[in-house]
Amino acid sequence: MNPYKTFSEVLFTCVDGPKTDVAQTFLDGFNEPSNSSKRDAFGSPIKQYFVKEIDGPIPFPYMNKAERSARVPHRIVFWEPRIRPHTTVLTGIYADGLNHSVFRLSEDRPYAWVNVRMYSSPVYPGCFLDYYADRRKTERRLLATTDERGWDFAQKGPVQPFENTEYYSRRLIKDRLNREIITEYLEKLGYQVMDDNFWEPNGPPILLWQERPNPPPWAAETPVPHPSQQIAPPARSW
Repeated sequence: MNPYKTFSEVLFTCVDGPKTDVAQTFLDGFNEPSNSSKRDAFGSPIKQYFVKEIDGPIPFPYMNKAERSARVPHRIVFWEPRIRPHTTVLTGIYADGLNHSVFRLSEDRPYAWVNVRMYSSPVYPGCFLDYYADRRKTERRLLATTDERGWDFAQKGPVQPFENTEYYSRRLIKDRLNREIITEYLEKLGYQVMDDNFWEPNGPPILLWQERPNPPPWAAETPVPHPSQQIAPPARSW
């Protein structure tokens, strides 16, 4: 299965680092205590996220369209592409494409991170590409998306060697960043996403999953709103 060719929502991140370390970065970041962390009777934070290696093909967290409900526990799959050893591809269950998590965690490792979100919705289509490197000292963000006001194109940060800036002056905003352009940029970075073997693991994938603590029977837990619950693709926040 090649979701890049078939899914209407294509949400993933490429990292030029080993999958074990990338998965550990997410595990440590997700389990880091905060003021909103669930706690046990002694006040200690309850660990909610776990990882393990799994056998067989990649168990993709979603099919065609990603999850919008924050009630569904989180899942992320990490794998090393068969045709690009020593790198990591990861994808999660939610429709935000992990963009906030990648932004935050890319500061913790010296790798180059490429976060891609493509939504082929007939109502709110859009394409997003975020590139971070050198512990986010390099930050480049591109989007061409639409909402109830129409199409919008935006860019932030220094232009990178893999880009063709002539695209950004095209008359139609939707043609300034689209699937073909993102494919070109990824291939220049060494990620052959159109090749089916890119989506086949070299070795066992790693699964990160969430186990939420059960609330007491007298308490009705209200799920924390997740950015992926919005109908339109994540809006520009920069």
